[in-house]
Amino acid sequence: MRRMLLFALLAIVPTFFSSLPASAGLFICNNTGESLNIAFGYKDESGDWLSKGWFVAKPSECVAPLFGILTHKYYYYYADGRKLTYEGGDNAGFFCINPQSKFKYSSAPGCVGKNFRRIDIGEDILDRFDLSLTETSKDPLKAAQNCQNYIPDGKDAFAKCWMRQVATARQQEILNCLETTGSNAALAICSASGSLNGNAKRLATCAQQYSEDRTVSAFAECALQVSPKDKELINCAVNQKGSLSAITLCAVGSQLSDSQRQLYNCVANNYHDYKAAGTCIIASRLSADQQRIVGCVVENRGSFVQMGVCAAGNQLTPEQQAFMECAITSGGQPYAYAGCVGSRLTLNELDKCLNQGIGGDGCFGKNNTLVKTVSNAWKDVTEGPGPSNDLVGRDGAVVHAAHEAEKSFNKVVEDPGGAVEDFFTQLSCGFC
Repeated sequence: MRRMLLFALLAIVPTFFSSLPASAGLFICNNTGESLNIAFGYKDESGDWLSKGWFVAKPSECVAPLFGILTHKYYYYYADGRKLTYEGGDNAGFFCINPQSKFKYSSAPGCVGKNFRRIDIGEDILDRFDLSLTETSKDPLKAAQNCQNYIPDGKDAFAKCWMRQVATARQQEILNCLETTGSNAALAICSASGSLNGNAKRLATCAQQYSEDRTVSAFAECALQVSPKDKELINCAVNQKGSLSAITLCAVGSQLSDSQRQLYNCVANNYHDYKAAGTCIIASRLSADQQRIVGCVVENRGSFVQMGVCAAGNQLTPEQQAFMECAITSGGQPYAYAGCVGSRLTLNELDKCLNQGIGGDGCFGKNNTLVKTVSNAWKDVTEGPGPSNDLVGRDGAVVHAAHEAEKSFNKVVEDPGGAVEDFFTQLSCGFC
């Protein structure tokens, strides 16, 4: 395997992916949480500089802007997404682009263009080079300094600010979802899609409650905002155990509208199947997108990650999924959330910030031997821990503890303090 090169100023980590085809060329891989549009600058056989684009790379996907043996030392690229942009930097090169459509241009004065970042592949002629685009890691010491005014407000206020400071752009979106959604289902879907409107949040919350209590009338009231009379009609259908002939009894002497008959029939025809009953009553009253949100929540009860994937597609990397799962397993409590994401060592450092000051002999000081470990823990969650990382890797103690805590998610709702205690018991135990 070729050696790994690190370009800290470019915030990229060139690696060689064994899963890629063994073909020659330059490959750019997207290890961020959003789709990227990539343009590429290079020198052709005649020595002219060219630029071409756009190459679209979804999260965890790679594109190959150039095939063949790599005979030059320098190549250039530009990439942007919803919030991320990769351009400029030391030794950048200006290249022409077409912002609206695909292009292949020679550099020319006066064109619309961007300052492309330079890629230095070294002096040797290579048959293959892989470039990984990641989100830039944040400095935990600077984050703590920026949040020191929150220390008098307590550890949760300080931890919340600190997490905001060290979070990547995609993690910031998940934190926004945590603050603006009222249920774990809405949080999962919002996290996967990047945002969620108020009506969709409400429907996700209604569907989660329905999947837990299976009360059709409450679901209809929550999701469809039906009238009290319609709610009584649904309850009557349930009490009659799905008897279609009892519809006149439930009408209580009044004539039912077509929509009310539809509600009654949905319950009566699906008396033993709460999922089918719920799907039936929303079929003609919600849009296709709204029905999909409800269906994804009900069909994936117990797996919030799958709810998000179902409703919004697989938009999160495994590390971002773990970040979202920590929001759920910690009950959204900032101090416990920070510990879930970054390990118990992170909490030790945050405690030192509160009690011993920031920097120096306090938290995240230069002489503190734990600083590197804490920084690496957050870098792993940002850029992707390997399976062998025994603390925060995908097979590590933190993820193991998070999965164990998710199994008892109801305890987070009923007893948040006990659930957090259970989480750290699992974490300290590791794999025992």
